[in-house]
Amino acid sequence: MQDCPSVSEVRLMSHLASADEPGNAATARQLQIFAAMAAKFPGPVSIANSAGALDWPPLHGEVWIRPGIMLFGLSPFAGKSGAELGLKPVMQFEARLIARKPLAKGSLVGYGGTYTVPTDSTLGIVSAGYGDGYTRHFRSGTPVLINGRRVPLIGNVSMDMLAVDLGADASDRVGDVATLWGDGLPVEEVAPWANAIPYDLVCGVMNREASEIIS
Repeated sequence: MQDCPSVSEVRLMSHLASADEPGNAATARQLQIFAAMAAKFPGPVSIANSAGALDWPPLHGEVWIRPGIMLFGLSPFAGKSGAELGLKPVMQFEARLIARKPLAKGSLVGYGGTYTVPTDSTLGIVSAGYGDGYTRHFRSGTPVLINGRRVPLIGNVSMDMLAVDLGADASDRVGDVATLWGDGLPVEEVAPWANAIPYDLVCGVMNREASEIIS
């Protein structure tokens, strides 16, 4: 193939299927097979994804690595955050509190009235929904960060809005910022509430939000 005029360089690449499971014997076997092939290959080789680069020392001498979720500053391992691995998360998903009103005990919230308010409280409406990439799979209880405290999502997520329980004595005001994930609320913590992985969430954010790179 290298002799073909239209081919400038041939590379040997593979992918680790279970590197995000530390100690998985399947990864050790993959590395063994790949090393035997790479030893006979004259060009650049690569097999290390984010999890492989972080947790499998035999890969650290490879010519290439292919970081994926590490580029977001996130962890490829369940139960660990990017910060714990020395990474810096780069996505901050925020929206504004656009309404608040009293909630009486027994009130129903959201499409289908799936959430029943257990005690008198305060409803908050946040200007983000599944049309923005905040998936409808998030269930009641998902944490949202407002004014330094975590408040629970309640009811079904709508296309452009979501509801939170601000608490009976809430002092939050319309215009306050709600962090859906980011600083103070890692996406690795939020993802299980939607039966998702962090990569699923960060790749699902739509482009109708204003974007800003965190330096």
